[in-house]
Amino acid sequence: MVQLVGGSGLLHEEAVCSTSQARADARSQDFQRGGLDFHRAAKLRLDQLVNRVQGDGELELIESMLRSEPPESKLLLGLLSGSIITAGALFVCWLSGSNPAGGAHLSVESVRAAAIGLLTGAPIAALYAALWTPEARKAFPALEDMHKAECEPLDALFEGMSAAQRAAMMISETIPMTIMLMPAAQGALAQSFETYSSYLRDMGWAIPGNLPAALALTTTAAVAGLARLLEHGISPEEYNAVQSAVQNADRYYKVMGTEASKDPVTMANAFKAEAADWVGRQQLASHVGALLVAFEVTFLGILWRETGDLAAPAAAYLLLNGVSVQRRGAYMRENK
Repeated sequence: MVQLVGGSGLLHEEAVCSTSQARADARSQDFQRGGLDFHRAAKLRLDQLVNRVQGDGELELIESMLRSEPPESKLLLGLLSGSIITAGALFVCWLSGSNPAGGAHLSVESVRAAAIGLLTGAPIAALYAALWTPEARKAFPALEDMHKAECEPLDALFEGMSAAQRAAMMISETIPMTIMLMPAAQGALAQSFETYSSYLRDMGWAIPGNLPAALALTTTAAVAGLARLLEHGISPEEYNAVQSAVQNADRYYKVMGTEASKDPVTMANAFKAEAADWVGRQQLASHVGALLVAFEVTFLGILWRETGDLAAPAAAYLLLNGVSVQRRGAYMRENK
């Protein structure tokens, strides 16, 4: 009898312990779900805040007009834009005395140079393709922000276009930019630096002969990277809006009469964490994009200098942009 009572007491004690453990697990799960909801709500508010700052009536009107235009009209617009860039590059070449063809001409040598450009650009193209994969975005979340920044401005332009039209648009952008970056920008800068170098040589300075070309290449790559950084980086308006929201987060959630404000301290901390994470991701994405652009310009410039033929960097640039356009289109279709 004593053993039965003792046994039933032991069972009762085990049941109480099991119930307590179950309640603890339930509270832990509720806390985790609550924390997740806090961060989800904070992220939603942050996205709304950034979208409100980014909202521009003129840009939205332009995007709406582009979406309503037929693909043929948008292709003509791209060709016109490429023609303007080409005209500007030719004007710079005329002022500096650079050869706009960059050594390219209808010959077997230019065909060989183009083949060299394709071969040397293939590994970089493979790297670009790998960066657009879901696995890469999962391993490196900043790529998601970088790809989003690249695709959003082009979504309205490429909407409704076929693969052939996108390819024509890509070519109309790539060839003029090749002329602008190589013979126009680097050629003009190299000649300017060569003039200063000759003055220094006359004064007795030992200036290497390839230094002007190297400085021109470095300057062009740095300017291209800086332009990319300014284009896709956090704007002052966005940063000020997020910073102001973070500074006022505690007061904001105390006076808000929503479900989230039942725990204003946790909600404010969640918003601050999401804001810090957003700023860090945006800065990392813009810096990575700028480094990739600078690397690309440096690679194309070295290829041009080593081959002496503009066909080599033009072919490599077409390959790189072709991969980017194809992967960008796939990304936009996935996120429709």
